[in-house]
Amino acid sequence: MALTAREAEIVKKAFKQIHDSQNFIRKIMPKQKIDKDKEVYTVETIELDESILSETSMEVIEIPYKTSSTSKRIFDLAAKLTRPRRLLTPDNFTKLSLMLAKIITKSENYYGINELLTNSTVESASKSWDAATPKDIVKDIQNAVIQIQQYTNAPINMVLPTSKATYFKTPNDYGLSPENLLKGTITNVFITNLVKDKAILVPADPTVVSFNVAEDLKVDKKEDLNTAIIWATEAICPSVDLKEAVIVLSGI
Repeated sequence: MALTAREAEIVKKAFKQIHDSQNFIRKIMPKQKIDKDKEVYTVETIELDESILSETSMEVIEIPYKTSSTSKRIFDLAAKLTRPRRLLTPDNFTKLSLMLAKIITKSENYYGINELLTNSTVESASKSWDAATPKDIVKDIQNAVIQIQQYTNAPINMVLPTSKATYFKTPNDYGLSPENLLKGTITNVFITNLVKDKAILVPADPTVVSFNVAEDLKVDKKEDLNTAIIWATEAICPSVDLKEAVIVLSGI
């Protein structure tokens, strides 16, 4: 059973802040186990985005998330799918499992980026990158790196907005680009639509940032008369423990 026009509109609105399917947050934040004694539950319901609706007639998705009474916020992503009157075969069960994993990934990226933007030290770029030379861009990034290196010598990753990536990668008339000039300084660059006019510099140091996980992703199947239910749960907590060592370069 496909969604009605009204249901589809609700889905689009509920999920419009979740972008990107590329799983990069776990590559930025070292993974650690969550202390389950600190979990406090808050439940929110959202549904699927339009791109997934175009592939199959999925229906209800529930994603509870947990918040913590400590400074760490813990999200329990429990996606539940129902498809009335269509029992699943092994083939399309696998397809739905992959789609659920994509939903989880989108949410992880969203919560992770939000944590980095919220709990960080903000510095202003000297110029907007569309008006800056490679030298200007490199200088701003180097200044941020120097600040981070006061706290850690870990490799540094950078998150860039899609709209600004070309200024980082395009060489000038002498064949030099900020990307080339910063080799050995910036270890990895991740490009996303989740940020617009900011670059985020993040050291790969578990004492600075961490992606805490309570349990591994699991997808199970349950058949109840003429309804098939799929669900996947994972408790996660992207967190910043030392905001001075995470630099957000604004106004790029």
